[in-house]
Amino acid sequence: MITGKIKEILDIPYWLVDQGHGSFITFQFGQPHLAIREPKNNSKSKSMELKYREVYVCGEWQLWIY
Repeated sequence: MITGKIKEILDIPYWLVDQGHGSFITFQFGQPHLAIREPKNNSKSKSMELKYREVYVCGEWQLWIY
């Protein structure tokens, strides 16, 4: 018998399945949203004026198996 949080996500479609390092695998569930990091300096640029932000698409929940 499956109970708890696992049972709750079985009926939700998963998306953005990604294999990480080695045998790690992640699944995104639920409504997508953007995770936006704070600006960083571009280390390849000699000018400190160039900055960038990392933006990721994430789900409401993430299942990480390792």
